[in-house]
Amino acid sequence: MTPHRKWFTTYRTLTPPTPVTLGDDSTVQATGIGTVTLHAKVAGKIHEFILSNVLFIPDFRITLISVKRLASAGLSTFFPGTTSHCIVYQGKQQVMT
Repeated sequence: MTPHRKWFTTYRTLTPPTPVTLGDDSTVQATGIGTVTLHAKVAGKIHEFILSNVLFIPDFRITLISVKRLASAGLSTFFPGTTSHCIVYQGKQQVMT
């Protein structure tokens, strides 16, 4: 889920908008869906990730990526300590922070 419309490489408007319930039981409206390509630079190497079925939520202030969907793509996640920082691995190689 992201508020960044310009990140989408493919996009389809959701008519009517789709309600999305968040962890605190509040609801936001997704007004579009599509594909987003992310680039992450780790240790000087660029890694490309293509995320499908990303919801466009214009009222969001942050981007959220599903840990479950990362796992289904063969990636693992690590949340060090008590921070909200996340490290993503493909096998033993760090590919995103």
